[in-house]
Amino acid sequence: KESRRSELAALRAELQNPLTSLKGRREALEKISEEVPDNGDVLVGLAFFNGTEEQWDKALTYTRAFLKRSGRQSASRLRMGLLEAEILRYIGKREEARAGLEAYTRVTRDSWFRSISECLLGKRNVESLKKEAGMRPENLVTLYTALGLWAEGSGEKERAVEHYKEALESLMDTWHEFEFARERLKRLRQHSG
Repeated sequence: KESRRSELAALRAELQNPLTSLKGRREALEKISEEVPDNGDVLVGLAFFNGTEEQWDKALTYTRAFLKRSGRQSASRLRMGLLEAEILRYIGKREEARAGLEAYTRVTRDSWFRSISECLLGKRNVESLKKEAGMRPENLVTLYTALGLWAEGSGEKERAVEHYKEALESLMDTWHEFEFARERLKRLRQHSG
């Protein structure tokens, strides 16, 4: 038990180290996941890290593994519900993405996450959500990251770039969405330049 505890502590330290690469952090999360397979925070991290590296099948697998866990409608669960639909749209499964997002909208009790899903479905405009988000950076990073990946899934790369830039203005650099937005923005700029 003690060696396992030490190994997990070392892996967590590696995750916190700003010098650890994205790949290194993903690998540390994978090792933690092997030791603690039902850790929700680890599954969330793995979903976003794999998406950052464009490993969409793996990202979707981790997202769905998280969503299969029982639990209340926490912020993490709601974030993963959005991410599942966004990934499906990105990989070309538009009908499945839309159907999943419509189901998500029906069962989501949290008004902010429901508003984001309605916006992605075209039932709300972005401007109304900007006002609703106010100056809450956690709302802004969630909104703009979702909009960015949804726009990428629609082939609207310039719009995705703008949304990801907005996500970065939240300054929520400890959130997976922030890092995801930063890395997606780098990839989009590399492919357009």
